[in-house]
Amino acid sequence: MNLPGLRMTYRVFTLLCICLCQGYAAEPGLTGSLLGYLFDPVNGVQPILGMPGAATIGAPLSFSKEIARVSVPSQQNYALAIGAPDTSLLLLRLGDPIEVGPLSIPIANAGLVAFSPDGTAAAIHDRERNRILVLSGLPAAALVNEFDLSGFAGAVESIAINDWADSVLVGFTTSVIELNAGGVTSFDFLKQTSAMRYLSRSRDAIVADRALGVVYLVRNTLGAVEPTVLLTDIPEPVAVALSNDNKRAFVASSSTGLITEVELATGAVTATPCACRPSGLVSLNGNAVFRLTEPSGSAVWLFDGDGMAPRTVFIPPYTPPTAEAPPR
Repeated sequence: MNLPGLRMTYRVFTLLCICLCQGYAAEPGLTGSLLGYLFDPVNGVQPILGMPGAATIGAPLSFSKEIARVSVPSQQNYALAIGAPDTSLLLLRLGDPIEVGPLSIPIANAGLVAFSPDGTAAAIHDRERNRILVLSGLPAAALVNEFDLSGFAGAVESIAINDWADSVLVGFTTSVIELNAGGVTSFDFLKQTSAMRYLSRSRDAIVADRALGVVYLVRNTLGAVEPTVLLTDIPEPVAVALSNDNKRAFVASSSTGLITEVELATGAVTATPCACRPSGLVSLNGNAVFRLTEPSGSAVWLFDGDGMAPRTVFIPPYTPPTAEAPPR
């Protein structure tokens, strides 16, 4: 190759490297190498940058209000947060720039928060008033319904909401119901539901029963309920999730560390071990990428179901940058 050709090749290579580096160093509000966000009680809201197997936790985002809790939908474009110390409900717009503002929605003591698969609806358990608040049109956020739980016994252990914001599943200590405009539907075949989630744009749901160690596909929750057993012998099913294309369901066991995947069309099952104790399946960017553990000063574990074979990988703990020594 002649000298001008070598120079041109070098320039193209250099430009490509610069673009890649800028992509990985992009602001959290931009897309590209952003896997999602997490909330660390010590550091606050932080972006997860990179890709599964080569990800890092970025620097904490700066907000005008103190944040006590954060819940992020799978779309990763906004978050619902609880402010401190006034426990107000806040909306965080995770764009460029980052924005935070109060929501004019009364809530006394927020408990569980569940998002619909498309992220446009949310259900929040108001523990003090013992109600489920239903929000629709997110991230604009309008309160469209409230369901009173005072007539039901037991503590609320799990909730789920569909994309139309017209049905909410509620799992109590010893019973499971669906609340909707038509009234209440009881699922007598369930005993103690630890995790549940609706399929995208569907009235079907995936439900895990901790007492039985069984995961069900429940079709037509709003009508003649049709339960199908997907998995059995799952000890301590702590979370369930679905791929964005509705083709695969996942369940995490907190006792075995296994992430079990089942193809809904064929029933084929794959189990992937994790050297961790999963506490959830929190959706990140991707078709089937989930965060398994919370930040606690140690590695954060992810499940990557988008590759040739499912795997679990970890993200090293966040290390704040050290201040440079002043010049002598």
